[in-house]
Amino acid sequence: MKKMKFVTGYRENEELRKSFNRLAHDTFGIDFEEWHSRGWWSDSYIPLSFEERGEIISNVSMNRVKLLINGEERRCCQIGTVMTKKERRGQGLATNLMKRAIETAKERGEDIFLFPEERELDFYRRMGFTLINDNAITLKKMPYLKGCEKRKMEIDNSDDSKMIKDFAERRIPLSDVFDSADDSAIRLWYCTYSLRDKIYRIPEANAIVSYELKDDILHLYDILSPQKIDIINIIAFLSDKTTKKVQLYFTPDLKILNSPDIEISSLNPLFYLSASPLFPSLFSFPLTARA
Repeated sequence: MKKMKFVTGYRENEELRKSFNRLAHDTFGIDFEEWHSRGWWSDSYIPLSFEERGEIISNVSMNRVKLLINGEERRCCQIGTVMTKKERRGQGLATNLMKRAIETAKERGEDIFLFPEERELDFYRRMGFTLINDNAITLKKMPYLKGCEKRKMEIDNSDDSKMIKDFAERRIPLSDVFDSADDSAIRLWYCTYSLRDKIYRIPEANAIVSYELKDDILHLYDILSPQKIDIINIIAFLSDKTTKKVQLYFTPDLKILNSPDIEISSLNPLFYLSASPLFPSLFSFPLTARA
């Protein structure tokens, strides 16, 4: 009988990668195969796994990013895709892998953070993580309306796919208060899956946006551009006469944060492991940078 063994760096091993995908689908209903086939799974996303008889039975993934916090750059490791086969849970496998991830990140001088499942809160507290919440940021007063040309992008179109990748890799941060960088791989994962039908090109702004209008609310998920963007201008481009609010899925610049026309509420629980506070008092972690 083959013994369980630790494996990593196996994205080009088809058998193990597809087993990893099956476990991710069974656990979270998500997939990585198309993302990989497009060449968008980069070295920044690293599964640490236990394998047994050719099957991935437990995993903790490291996603290396930079956080930009009030003008300061912090090298970080975001933990994600923490999962174990149902029949192997309760055996300490994920705990073992988490300790490996923490040790590796500390050796590289990286702070660590993650978004937990509700059932995992006590687990991360026991491992020494600090719990905070990020914020939901809603603009409740609309700016001027400004029509513009916008074109829906098709990820299966090779030219569109290349442009989306290029803009993700050359993306300029949206806020000096809080944003992430060197994270094009995870943003492209969202473009591949949950946001693939919500991606538009705005030539006038030299931007690619992910958004949708639902009822009277504009949901602005992300803005990719190789130049500094005026977020209010983008909102004006995308809104229509029925739009009453804008839900932002990232931290905007100070011009918006200091506005009396925003609503702030507590949102997602977030754990971090760092010798000093890692996040500002008010921020919304970018949806498209969550691993």
